[in-house]
Amino acid sequence: MKLETFKPVEVEGRFFYKGDKRFLIHGVAYGIPNAKGEMSLLDPLSDNQINYLEACIPFFKWLRINCIFVARIDPTQHHSKAMSMLADAGIHVLVSIEAAFKSSVSPESWLATEVEYNEKSWYFRIVASMSTYPNTLGFAISRESDNHHGLNEATRFAVGRIKHYIAQLAAQNKQRIIPVGVIASRIPDTLEDQMKMLTKPKCPPGDTDPIDFFGFSGMFYFNTAVKYTKLVDCDGECFVDEPDCIDMAHGLGESTVPIFLTEYGNSQVRPRRFIGTWHIFMHSKLRTVFSGAFLDFFETTTKQGLVYLKKDDKGDESIEPLRDFAYLEEMVEVISERIPARNSMSLDHGEVQNVSN
Repeated sequence: MKLETFKPVEVEGRFFYKGDKRFLIHGVAYGIPNAKGEMSLLDPLSDNQINYLEACIPFFKWLRINCIFVARIDPTQHHSKAMSMLADAGIHVLVSIEAAFKSSVSPESWLATEVEYNEKSWYFRIVASMSTYPNTLGFAISRESDNHHGLNEATRFAVGRIKHYIAQLAAQNKQRIIPVGVIASRIPDTLEDQMKMLTKPKCPPGDTDPIDFFGFSGMFYFNTAVKYTKLVDCDGECFVDEPDCIDMAHGLGESTVPIFLTEYGNSQVRPRRFIGTWHIFMHSKLRTVFSGAFLDFFETTTKQGLVYLKKDDKGDESIEPLRDFAYLEEMVEVISERIPARNSMSLDHGEVQNVSN
C-alpha cells in the first residue's frame, strides 16, 4: 500500500476512527535493545535501522498489531522507508516526544524555561519530520502522574504549543491535523482527576489547550486485578470472570477523549495468558471506555517482552519469539472484534472486523 493512499486514524469525541469504523489499538512499544539487554537510544525507524524493522514485520502480522509506540525519533534521520513498510503492513505509529527533552526536561519546566519556538527546536523538528505521514497516529508527551495543578497546566501548555505548531504545518503544507496527547504513569488516587484536568475545554482568555487522547499504565489494573481463569468457548461465545477493574473503568467513563493502556501485559504472573486482552476488546463495559493497549515487544532487562534479539557465535542477530508470544497469538485468534459504524449508537453492534484492520 502506498503512503498516499493509506487511510489515517482520526479522533472523534472519545474514540479513534479509521474511516467509518472505530479503531481499537492493538499495539506494541517498539525499540531496539542494546548489548546489555536494555532499550537503546537508537531511533528504531531511521533508515539505518531498517533491517530490524523488516525482521519484525512478520511478527507484527502474526499478532495482528495495528499500531506501534516509538519513544525515540531522531529528526535528523530519514523515516520514509520505515513508514512505508509499516503502511504496507497496515500499521500506525504513535510518536513520543519525550526524547526531545533528552530525559532531563519535564513539561512543567516549559513554563519556567523559555524554549525557542521555531522549527529549529528539537521537539518541533520531531513533529515536523513525522507529521507528513498518514500512518502517524499522534504525538504523545510522557509524564509522571500526579494531581498537582501546576503540573497539569504545564502539560496543557506544552500540548498547546505543539498543537499550534501542527496547525501551522497543516496550513503551510496542506497536511492533516494530527492529535496530541499525554501518556501518564500510574497513580490510581489521582488518575480520574488528572484526566478531567487535562481534558477540560479551553476557556479563554489565557487558558491552555486540552489533550486529544490519554494513555496510562495498565500494568496493575489488567494483570494483578484481572482474575486469570480459563476461557470457555461455547458456540462461539467466550466467557471469563468479571474483571476487578470495572470500578476503575467507571471512573473514567466520562472521558471526552480516547483512553488507552500502556505497559499492559507487564505482569509478574507467569505464563502470561493475556486474559485482559479479551476484556479490553470484547467486554461490553470496558470496550466503551478503552481504545486499546500497548505491550512491550522486545525482551529487555524488565523481562516483559514477546520476542528477544538472539545473537549467535558469529555475531549474526535473529528475532526469536518467547513463550508468551504464542499465548498472545492464541488470544488474538479468539477475539473477533466487533467494530461499530461511526453513526452507530451501540457499542455492542457493528461489523465483524479483526483488530488488525
